Amino acid sequence: MEITPIHIVVGLSVFYILIIIVSALVGFLHYMYRNYRLEQLAEPYDKETLVSIIIPVYNEIEVIETTIRKLLKQTHKNIEIIVIDDHSTDGTYELLVSLMDEIPQLRVYRKKGVPRKPQSLNEALDYMTGDIALVIDADTILPENYIENHLPYIMSPFVDVLLSGYIGLNRNQNILTRMQDNMFAWAQLVTHGGLIGRSLLIGNGFFFKKKVIRAIGGWDPYTLVDDFSLVTKLYLMKKKLWFKDYPQTIIQLPYTWHDFIKQQIRWFAGGIMEAISGVIWGDMMALALLIFFSIVIAVLPVLIITIFTHISWVFLVTYVPVVLAIYGLSIASLNLERDMPIGKAIIEGLWTTIFLHYVYIVIPLALWDIIKNRGNVPWYKVKRLEVKEDE
Repeated sequence: MEITPIHIVVGLSVFYILIIIVSALVGFLHYMYRNYRLEQLAEPYDKETLVSIIIPVYNEIEVIETTIRKLLKQTHKNIEIIVIDDHSTDGTYELLVSLMDEIPQLRVYRKKGVPRKPQSLNEALDYMTGDIALVIDADTILPENYIENHLPYIMSPFVDVLLSGYIGLNRNQNILTRMQDNMFAWAQLVTHGGLIGRSLLIGNGFFFKKKVIRAIGGWDPYTLVDDFSLVTKLYLMKKKLWFKDYPQTIIQLPYTWHDFIKQQIRWFAGGIMEAISGVIWGDMMALALLIFFSIVIAVLPVLIITIFTHISWVFLVTYVPVVLAIYGLSIASLNLERDMPIGKAIIEGLWTTIFLHYVYIVIPLALWDIIKNRGNVPWYKVKRLEVKEDE
C-alpha cells in the first residue's frame, strides 16, 4: 500500500488527538489518586489547636488591614497573627501597631536581620507560640473555612508541610491576569500537585510544623525564591510535603506586563540558581529542572531554524507533541482546579498553552540578570490593588 500525504495527515491527526486525550486522562487520574491518598492521612479536627499565621510585610498599607480583619472571620478561632515588618516606609508598621490595641490575636515585630521575606520567616519562628504555622502574603484572602479544612491534614504524622491551591482575586481584570490564573491552575495540577514526581512549594498559603522547619535549618535568608529553596531542603532531608487543592487561597496577580515580566525574571533567576545549588547538594529533581531550563533555551533556536529551513518534520514530531501534551493537561487542570466545563476548558486551555510560551522570553532574560548582577538579582515588588474588607 502506497503511503500518500493524506495518510500522513490523517495519521498525525489521530496521533495528536490521542496525545491530548491521554495527557488529560493522566491529569484526571493523578488528581483523583493524589486526593484519595491524602484523605487516608487526615486526623480528627481539633478546634483547640493553636495555628500561628505568619505574614511578612514590606510597604503593604493598601491591603494588610483587610487581610488581618478577614483572618478574624475564620471558623477555626484559636489563632495568633504574627506580622514581621521589613522596615516599611509607607506607614504599614504604624498602622499595624495601632491595630494591636484592637485585635488581641495580632502581634507585630520589626525585622532584625537582613532584608527580604526569607529572613522574616526565620524570625517569625522565634515568636510562634504553637507548633503549627500558616504562611500567607500580605494581600492573601482566606475563605472562612480555610484553616478548619486544612488542619486535619497538617496534623497528620505523615505530613510535614501542606500546600493549598490558590486562585486570582483579579482573575478577570484583563487578559494577562486571566492567562496567569489559568497557568497557575496548570501548575497546581502538574508541579504543586506532584505530577512531575514531587510537589513544588509556593511561598504563600502553606502550613508547616515548626519542629520540621527548625530541623532543616529554616530558610536561606539570601534566596530569591524562598519556596524553591525550602522544598529542596525538605526533600533532601526526607520530609513529607503534600498538596491540597481546596479550599483555595485568594491572591492578587500582576496586572501589567511590566510587573509580570519582572516577577517572572526574579522567579526564574532564583529557580535556576537554587537548582544549581540543589544539584551540588545531590538533589536529582534539581538536576531535572536544570535540564528543563536547558531544553527550553535550546528549543527556541531549533524552532527558528526549522521554520527558515522548511524542515517541517522536526517541528511535527518533536515540538508539536510536547505542546499538545501540555494542552491536554491544561484542559484537565482548568476543569479540576477552576471548575470549568470541559467545553470551555478546551477553548481556554488552548490560549493557556500559547501563553505558556512566554518562558522562551523570560528564561534568557533571567540568565542575563544572573550574569549582569553576578548572582545578586534584585527583588521586585509587584503593585497591589486596594481591597475593601467587604469585597
